[in-house]
Amino acid sequence: MAQSPLTSEMDESRLPQNEFDGACQILKEYHRTLVQQLAEEIIQKGDYFTLLPLSDADDLIERYSWRFSRLSTVYTNLARFVPSEKPRGGEPLGREDFRCFSCGGVIKRDDMDCNLCGWTWK
Repeated sequence: MAQSPLTSEMDESRLPQNEFDGACQILKEYHRTLVQQLAEEIIQKGDYFTLLPLSDADDLIERYSWRFSRLSTVYTNLARFVPSEKPRGGEPLGREDFRCFSCGGVIKRDDMDCNLCGWTWK
């Protein structure tokens, strides 16, 4: 049986809790892609934001604003059905340690991500 694209790239600790959680994870990745596209387009069309008239800049912002608004509405409705549960930490934190927001593991000060589940600050 083939794995879905969502589960093939995740370790087991990051698998969706249910279909709503899975959909939210996919939408988070879509949001990240959309933000990257917006940033690239703003850089490519930087003149839109410095030269008059600014109608081209307004059009660009309006186009993305509409997409972000729709995405936010869909995400909010799905997220209401994702069970929220604080991660349980088993290991006590040291003076300069942080608790992972995803699995509750310990992230050392110099670590870029959680060693248990891969959660990152970015």
